[in-house]
Amino acid sequence: MKRVLVFIICAGFVIEKDIPNIESVITLSDGLLVQWSWKGNADSIDGFKIKVWIVESQEQGYFNLVNGDQIPGLTLNHNALEKFDQEKLPKSKPRIIVISDSEAREVKIDDIKYNKLHEIRILTYDGREDGPLSGPTRIRLIKPDEAINVIAAQRQNNDCVATVATNLTIYGETYFHLRNIYL
Repeated sequence: MKRVLVFIICAGFVIEKDIPNIESVITLSDGLLVQWSWKGNADSIDGFKIKVWIVESQEQGYFNLVNGDQIPGLTLNHNALEKFDQEKLPKSKPRIIVISDSEAREVKIDDIKYNKLHEIRILTYDGREDGPLSGPTRIRLIKPDEAINVIAAQRQNNDCVATVATNLTIYGETYFHLRNIYL
């Protein structure tokens, strides 16, 4: 009598289709609408987790000539203190939003803080473990004063800078005001 031993080894390999991809971030009057795509099998997961970090940044201001004019203007630079990195996560503790629907492809995120840099990533989860994180998207909603409307600066790849031009009046003097946001 012959005996046959059969070993079954199950291993999960991360392939690109298993990782959600952030397609768009839309600004709303009271937050953000994040939309993503995912090519995996909806029956294999319980849903999605959206992680939102606040990334530390530094503001530096100085007077200079704006757009080559001979009028001094104020330039404010916002620089992220943590580099934009596909692999490395921000240092702060993330806010986690759990979506218990494997068919969902968007979520509204409220309580977004103005003038703060946010990093957003998405992952799948099931009863046993979390899947790999999506690539990062960074966004800052800017609402400095009544002179300009809300402006969103968003970054998904290597370089992004948003520049906002407006006027600033101090003690009756009008200054040109540039705000550079490096994400």
